[in-house]
Amino acid sequence: MADMKVDRLYHSNALLLPDGRVMTAGSNPHRTINELRIEIFRPPYLFRGDRPIITKYPKNISYGSTFELESPQSQEIIDIALIRPTVTTHCVNTEQRYVGLEFSLKDSNTLTVALPSNKNLVPPGYYLLFILNNEGVPSIAPFVQVL
Repeated sequence: MADMKVDRLYHSNALLLPDGRVMTAGSNPHRTINELRIEIFRPPYLFRGDRPIITKYPKNISYGSTFELESPQSQEIIDIALIRPTVTTHCVNTEQRYVGLEFSLKDSNTLTVALPSNKNLVPPGYYLLFILNNEGVPSIAPFVQVL
């Protein structure tokens, strides 16, 4: 979508930040390139309007359970997702995953969300919890722990 200003080469990383921006970093020490600058990319979806806000959420979520999220924009939410933080080495990301969650509107400010029971789909650990509005704009994501 946008060219990087710095070549990252073999030891590169791209990290989704809780606010929806993407950080890139890395270099190639084998070629004696020790690049210490980072870049922050602001994807176009961040400029489509106001962000939805998560005002209440659980810190821990159990497999096969439902939980509630509160948002003043709950009636505008079209997607809820868990995104596992990245673990990257040598340009290979072995951990980051997107898990779309089923949800329903409970009342004007509350969403009821279901977490799958399959631990293969959602391995235990910490995840960013995003809600997206009907313009595709994400919330700022809190971390939640899947137990």
